[in-house]
Amino acid sequence: MIRQPAIKSDNYDSVIHAATPGQPATMTIRLKLRLIARDPAAQPPPGSARRTPVWVEFLAPTPAAAAARTGIVFDANGKPFRCRGWEQAEFNAFKIRFKRVVETAWNNQLILLPPEPGPESGGLSDAAWRDFISSPGVPAHVRCGLEIELLDGSLAATPHSRMEVARLAAPANQQFRSRSLRISNEDLDVKIRERDGATYRQFTAAHEVGHRLRSPAEDFLEHVEAEEAEADGATDKHAPYGRVAGKRMAMMGIGSLVTRYDAIPWLRRIVTHTGSLFEWDYAHRVQLERRQLPVSPRQNALVNGTVSGHP
Repeated sequence: MIRQPAIKSDNYDSVIHAATPGQPATMTIRLKLRLIARDPAAQPPPGSARRTPVWVEFLAPTPAAAAARTGIVFDANGKPFRCRGWEQAEFNAFKIRFKRVVETAWNNQLILLPPEPGPESGGLSDAAWRDFISSPGVPAHVRCGLEIELLDGSLAATPHSRMEVARLAAPANQQFRSRSLRISNEDLDVKIRERDGATYRQFTAAHEVGHRLRSPAEDFLEHVEAEEAEADGATDKHAPYGRVAGKRMAMMGIGSLVTRYDAIPWLRRIVTHTGSLFEWDYAHRVQLERRQLPVSPRQNALVNGTVSGHP
């Protein structure tokens, strides 16, 4: 049995559902996010860094009023970009597309496999293990996903995170370097990068949302190789995003693949949901669909009615 079906926390909420015949177990992280239509006329307090968020919103009633509201917004590198205001209907459309793009980028990739040890070693009981079996011939697993709940400024609910959205006055060909607290209107389009002869594609908005899937003890989730690059004293500015193709293709690199590193938020949370002291195993949906994952001995024992010794 699942110990905690739903968890609410300051960093993100989550909910887990047991498997039913023919339907896998699911776990969804729910991030409450407030998108702020950045007022280009507002500037950070004197003496603060250029990229400091100002959290000042401006929504114009007409396209003409939006075009008339202009100013300079600095990107993550401190580079200035001329921006204009958001028109209300335009920003509403952006938010709808933002939710669709980010959820589509993250979802339908990650699955987690329950650990084999039983409760005498800190693992799952037989009853808990059965919650993750949807079919005798399909490995027990949990299909993981991300749900974005966009909060309106008028609501009393407190968001897990906020993000400014700058409206560029003219196309910048995705040269505005975003960060997890400030993105631009161009970040819902796929960004293509070339590294060492390989091509990588990524939706910047999905990557920046990934930074917000932090633990309560962190300010943000780091890039895929940030820790290793810092430990090695790497001087290459691209090193935190991955130094080899297998790392670069990660969502928290410069790609769109949900790798084991990107799965950290789900791996952390499912331990609390289930009470297992053992870490769950990462796998990708494609591995399951191609039958590359074996049914475990423990699952076979449970399905065949064999006493496994883990009541």
